[in-house]
Order: sequence, then C-alpha cells, then structure tokens
Amino acid sequence: MCAQSAEVTVKSFTYDAAGRTTAVTVGNDTTTLAYDYESRITQITYPNQSTNSFSYNGLDTRPVLTDGAATYTPGISERRSSVTKFYHPDRLGTTERLTDTNQSTTDTRKYDAFGLLTNSSGSTPTPFGFAGAWGYQEDPDSGLKLLGHRYYDPSTGRFLTRDPIKDGRNWYSYFENNPLKWADPEGLSEKGDAAARRADEGMSKSPITPNMRE
Repeated sequence: MCAQSAEVTVKSFTYDAAGRTTAVTVGNDTTTLAYDYESRITQITYPNQSTNSFSYNGLDTRPVLTDGAATYTPGISERRSSVTKFYHPDRLGTTERLTDTNQSTTDTRKYDAFGLLTNSSGSTPTPFGFAGAWGYQEDPDSGLKLLGHRYYDPSTGRFLTRDPIKDGRNWYSYFENNPLKWADPEGLSEKGDAAARRADEGMSKSPITPNMRE
C-alpha cells in the first residue's frame, strides 16, 4: 500500500499475514515494527537504527510519563532539564502552544483534522501534541502516534494494526473518518464507551477538559 502527499512523497507500507504493519518506508528511510502474540507493539526501529522497546504489565500499556529526557503531565506541563513548559490544549486536547514560566509562548503547533502536523514553531520536542491531553504520543522520526495499544498514522487516517476488540465495521479506521468529535486514548474503540470520549459532551460552547484520572 502507498500513500501520496501533495509534495509527491510516497509512503509505502508492508504487512504481515495477520494484517499488521511491519514497515513504513518514506523515500530511502524505513521504520520497522515488531509485535507480540497479542499484536501489541514490542519494538520500533527507526531509519538511523535506534530503537524504542515497549513492555506491558497486567493492566496493559499506559502513557509514558518520563522518557529519560523529560517528565510529562499530559495536557498540563512538562519539565526538561529543570525547565518547565506548559501545554495549552484546544477542545480536543491538542496542544496548540507551549509557554514558559513567564507566560511567554515558546512553541506553536497546528494539525489537520486527522492529526497531521501542518505548521509549527519552536524547538521543544514534546511527544504530546495532537490529542496530547489524552495521552496520544507522537514519534518524531516516523510521524506515527501511539494511542495506547496501537500505532496510528495521521497521513492516512488509519491504525497500523486491526482493532483487537474488533469494534465497528473497519478495524483500521480512526472513528469512521470522523475525527473532530472523539478521542481514543487506548486505541480500542471507535466511539461511545469509557475508552473513547466524545469531545462535544455537555455544552458545545464549553471547551472539554480531559479527565486524566479515568
């Protein structure tokens, strides 16, 4: 499978027999992915051969709140080398800008409806951008986003693996192509249950505040 952007950059995908994406190639750069028997990501290897490994406990994966470079509180702040930055999310929990302790804007980000970064300023490498308040984690090298159990590709609007609970009609789709109303922190549901929160719950004029305790 290939996806083509306006800049005529081709992204190619390789799948295994279980329908899981095992490689994503852009130009001459290939990112590979490995899975366990439950189709959970266990390792991602980037074009420069650096790797990220993932382990799971009985409760399954949870957002990484520290990565050795910084400590994160999704939707609120991050602390990196004694420097604190604050997130300013929109109603979907997407980080629109970061500010420092003097309330000065240091970084800005803009995404399209499916989470593809379209414009940015600043150099803070935070992983919590698109729907970051819900714990969506961006991978700067591949452009993929980790939503709990599964990786998601915003350039195609599709997950890289099937929904393990087989919810909905298309097990790869992101909210049946309706990304403006929902968040899926666990990567398991298309809509409506405890894992997928509607962003327009309650008063439509009020910005939604993610409840990170749920």
